[in-house]
Amino acid sequence: PPARVEGAEGRDPVKMGPGGPMEEESACPGVCIPQLLNHQTRNLMTTPWESPEGMAMTDDDRIAEALHNLDKKIAVVGVTDELPAFAAILGEVFPWMAPELRDGGRDGRVCDLPHANASPENNRCGADGGHWDLPDHPDDETAEAIMRHNALDLRLYEEAKRRFGYQKRALGMK
Repeated sequence: PPARVEGAEGRDPVKMGPGGPMEEESACPGVCIPQLLNHQTRNLMTTPWESPEGMAMTDDDRIAEALHNLDKKIAVVGVTDELPAFAAILGEVFPWMAPELRDGGRDGRVCDLPHANASPENNRCGADGGHWDLPDHPDDETAEAIMRHNALDLRLYEEAKRRFGYQKRALGMK
């Protein structure tokens, strides 16, 4: 079968979390708890979070699998903290994704790489499913809850940042 080329973008779970105290159950109807708890780790796993064979996976098993897949199955790693550098790396590794076409792009066309992963205008967490304006940074209680519920994602994020640094150095970027 043809090889699949995939990229992964790591996010700091605290920076992407909500601004108020995080409850054990979501206060937002329609939001699945798995979307809030170790979401990036779950995305990088190929084994179901809860093993269907009745063999419970440990957190060490889960993070080991996610880190293995990050290393062996992901071609390019980016972090949202350095989105412009990630866009530049994508253009180097995958020239068809470069902001400006080179070597054959003599027609002067410029291809935008938009950041389409912005927060929605209506997060549906407010009254009657409306928007709830969240602060830019969570309060201490919320940050602690996010870290506690996303310990695997924090470990994964540190590895993603390390690998991102390797990619930048390999491409001569600072």
